[in-house]
Amino acid sequence: MKNIRIALTLILTSVSILAFGQRASVKGKVKDAENQGILGASVLLRPTVKGDISDADGTYQIENIKPGTYIVEVSFLGFENYKREIALAEGQTLDLDIELVESPYTLQDVEIVGRIPTEYLPEITYAGTKTGARIKDIPQSIAVLNKEILNDLQIFRVSEISENVAGITLFRPETFSSRGFSVRQDYVNGNRVVLTPDFANPSVTSHYERVEVIKGPAAALFGNSSPGGVINAVTKKPLTTNRANASFTAGSFNTLRATTDITGPLNEKKTLLYRFNVAWEDAESYRDFIQNKNLLVAPSISYLPDDKTRINIDLVNSQSNDIAGVDRGMPVLQGDLFALPISFNSAELYDNRQNTSTLLTISGTRQLTEALSVNVSYSITDFNQNFIETRSSNRFTDDGTELVRNVNDRITNVDSDFVTAYLVAKANTGKVNHEFVLGYDYFNTFQSSTNRSANGEVQGVPNLVFSDRQVFSDLSQLLVEFSPVASTFSLSNGYNAFYIQDLLSVGERLKVLLGLRYEDLQQENLLASAGDLSEQIDNTVFLPRVGATYALNDAVNLFVSYSQSFNQQVVPGAVNSIDPDETFGPLESESIEFGTKTSLFNNRLLAQLSFYIINQTGRLTEDPSSNGALIQMIQLGDETSRGVEVDMTGRIGTQLSLNVNYAYNDLEIEDDRSEIAALSLESNNPQHTAGIWGKYTIANGFFENFSFGLGARYVSQSQTIDTAPNIIDPIIVFPEYFTAKASLYYQLEKVSFSVIVNNIFDERYFIGGLNSGRVFPGAPRNFLATVNYTF
Repeated sequence: MKNIRIALTLILTSVSILAFGQRASVKGKVKDAENQGILGASVLLRPTVKGDISDADGTYQIENIKPGTYIVEVSFLGFENYKREIALAEGQTLDLDIELVESPYTLQDVEIVGRIPTEYLPEITYAGTKTGARIKDIPQSIAVLNKEILNDLQIFRVSEISENVAGITLFRPETFSSRGFSVRQDYVNGNRVVLTPDFANPSVTSHYERVEVIKGPAAALFGNSSPGGVINAVTKKPLTTNRANASFTAGSFNTLRATTDITGPLNEKKTLLYRFNVAWEDAESYRDFIQNKNLLVAPSISYLPDDKTRINIDLVNSQSNDIAGVDRGMPVLQGDLFALPISFNSAELYDNRQNTSTLLTISGTRQLTEALSVNVSYSITDFNQNFIETRSSNRFTDDGTELVRNVNDRITNVDSDFVTAYLVAKANTGKVNHEFVLGYDYFNTFQSSTNRSANGEVQGVPNLVFSDRQVFSDLSQLLVEFSPVASTFSLSNGYNAFYIQDLLSVGERLKVLLGLRYEDLQQENLLASAGDLSEQIDNTVFLPRVGATYALNDAVNLFVSYSQSFNQQVVPGAVNSIDPDETFGPLESESIEFGTKTSLFNNRLLAQLSFYIINQTGRLTEDPSSNGALIQMIQLGDETSRGVEVDMTGRIGTQLSLNVNYAYNDLEIEDDRSEIAALSLESNNPQHTAGIWGKYTIANGFFENFSFGLGARYVSQSQTIDTAPNIIDPIIVFPEYFTAKASLYYQLEKVSFSVIVNNIFDERYFIGGLNSGRVFPGAPRNFLATVNYTF
């Protein structure tokens, strides 16, 4: 037997030597028009997964290639994408020097034409400064998830990004917590939109090129916004080359999904480009009764009549029909967070939610001179919702064995308009280079809602009995008596704003960012069912932004920034608990942030380290003594959020793609009303979060077409207030948790296969909650398998 093993080993070794002896290779340099080597260019050999990143002198090398015909693809920021077909014979070493041509489109002021990166590495943002800029040069922490990492993790909704961004946690389906403050996705392509109003599904990601999280107050550019930051998604733009792919996904909870992405030129001159994205989903849930049916259609057209004018039109239409309607979470039975299975849903089978959302964006830029350009963008959104839901009334019967519920029949309409117009001017004053931005923003949104409700057993809504659950499939099975007068609510708000910004380059190492925004906000809130209770708010505010970055060397940048934020507040149906005749004051904050942005591993990985202090005043919270038909709210005093964050994204070598994050946050509330401060402290705000995801591609040998990924997520203990009228404990504590995931990928020319398993160890955990009637459990172990075809 020993001799047989020795013989087999010698045979396999000989075969391997012969096989590798027949392999070919490609090497050379990537250069610019002045024959200078380009550092960090991506060189890929299609349809394989082999590739390399050019070194400091532009050198690259790809080895162990089977004989055959391939396409060499090269991409680098600021240059046109390069493609060339090559044929390799057995044992051949091909010397191929590549000259890249500067692109007039890649660093456009408004993103009109798509790019073809294939990296996790975040390079540029248009939202950070209103012009194309390297993330490394912006004095603010900005985390970016490119489409590559979204695809590898099979992320289908924006709500799923939290595991891959430092300091971001999800505490209910459409709302994040960032640096201690709630944040939602309110921006697409840098424009303010009303994409996910209350009770709407988080937006689908299949038509997004990337998702950007701009940390901390960003009001100088974005207007009234959360001190926790801004979430901006960028839609996929048309490409100048023909590309198409289709994918199909199946997985746990009877999940079925299909997507299509087609792009290319519509004429020979490539002045008219198109892109067409479609996503379809039919999926159940680990939560009882819920079934989501969604369809998204997103066409995009770019018109490039000359090298100075660029226009893009994006349309995104999304429709959903969700059985069991809104997932309001699960109740906490008699103070025991784990008393009920995570599948438990207090809704009923007849519940239903129908959403229709349309977003139209028109953007254009015109280069007036070499130093001056004008940019305009307009977005209009239309959102309509119709749903019936049976939900918790946030209280239990006195003995705690039954959940009191109500039934709502609601129709909601939301419309919004956003216009931004700005000039970008470049000038020199001595040794200082300036990039000025002078702009105007207009935003207006109108929301109206009509709701019929039936509350509790007195109006025919039976309590949910935990010991003997009865499920109703049709509303007619209940003797519901809706209130004779429906509640109607309308909210109109908006602003006119002017802003100026100057990005100064002092020498080759120092960049200073100065910004100032003037904003005039108007808001009208009408709650007709409360005796025509109305609020009118008119505020004007100046919002400064100051920051600087300093390059210690080619790899390390230091940065520091100061900014302010201002946000109007309204809670439908709520009144000021201290003085019912007074409107709520604004949420005001200021932030100081400093840190480093460092390029590692030959410019393949970007590491961001930031320290921050945010001071805020005026946050609304529900008064624990609230009672009656209207919710009574009070405003908190000073809050201070301190923390540190680390984000690392990119590649190590040519085979390992990596995303790593860690965050520590401490939130302190200074309020004379100690009982209020104690209840509000650290609501849905874990002190520690950490995540890691790595994908390793096998470049040689028998498994050379395979890749595998591993990831983990840790979230420390958090808590929330329980404002139910008959609570057992005023604080609900969510234990710390750890989850892990793994994936496997296989590339076979134009077809790829992937499977990912989430929550491998089937950890039971909670992402957060609002009160004892509504806490949100995390998903149990699940998998998704995808086949993708590129043609």
